[in-house]
Amino acid sequence: LVDLARNCAMAEPTEPPAPAVTPALQDEELAATFTNDSAMMIAFERALETKRGADALFQDPFAEAMAGPKGAMLSDLFGGGSAHFGLPDWPNFHKTWTAVRTRFIDDQIQKYAGSGLQQLVNLGAGMDTRAYRLEAYKAFPNGCFDVDMASVNREKRIIFEEVLQNPAPKCKLATIDLDFLGERRLQQELAEAGFAAEKPSLFVAEGLIMYLGPEGKFKL
Repeated sequence: LVDLARNCAMAEPTEPPAPAVTPALQDEELAATFTNDSAMMIAFERALETKRGADALFQDPFAEAMAGPKGAMLSDLFGGGSAHFGLPDWPNFHKTWTAVRTRFIDDQIQKYAGSGLQQLVNLGAGMDTRAYRLEAYKAFPNGCFDVDMASVNREKRIIFEEVLQNPAPKCKLATIDLDFLGERRLQQELAEAGFAAEKPSLFVAEGLIMYLGPEGKFKL
């Protein structure tokens, strides 16, 4: 599966549709917060892959803590909607998608780190922990900029401080609060956080684009 993802690197990945319409998520409260809460679901699914031990596609020792109280529940609900995506006999389809996607992006970052890129911007970073677990981040002298909603960043910060006891990132790390559909502009927020626009940069947008709509994509 990883080889398949790598061979498709030049193609636009086919991301499942925005999941708020999934029958398993028709509960109004769940649907209203899913865009942000899905970060915990992804963390839970990374934790599942990590627990496969020697056969795992990657190791994320922080993922289980990042899954919080909702990660497992949302993953199970999403899997219960597999028929909605044309995969009625594969309830674990999204768990596999998450594992392969994570490994693929890990590989791409490690491939380009050290090639002269000075900084990395992670758009819609969610509960991502690459800045803490990938040695390749040491190759970004101007550091990493994790961008997401203030509510997501707040929960992530609490987990790192109170549960994980403040592990050190592999490089300088700036966390930026930004609503991609709000008035503030990404360029402005990055500049204020120390991003050097004139320097070569690597941008990551994992599981973000399908939530933005035309206005958000234009802003991005």
